[in-house]
Amino acid sequence: MAALAFVVLYGLSYYLRRLIGLIYLSETGGVVRVAHLTFWGWRHDIDCPTTSVMALGDTGDRRGELLLQFKRYDSPQVLYFTLRYTRRWVKED
Repeated sequence: MAALAFVVLYGLSYYLRRLIGLIYLSETGGVVRVAHLTFWGWRHDIDCPTTSVMALGDTGDRRGELLLQFKRYDSPQVLYFTLRYTRRWVKED
């Protein structure tokens, strides 16, 4: 039972840890910070310049899909995010 539980948890976490929780854009608009969870549940932030982020049209996703790909030109890592359940936060002065 313990081995089965480990395999199921590891299999689920393989997909769930690639889901993006938050995406930030710097005030200058030059850096994107992407936050997702690790296997152990810790938050992991990735900072990348906006020039290295692929446009949605370049990733091959179709309009209306639930999960969209977040790809970068300088990394083979693919993360996923959704636009369906999002909020836009704007810093007010």
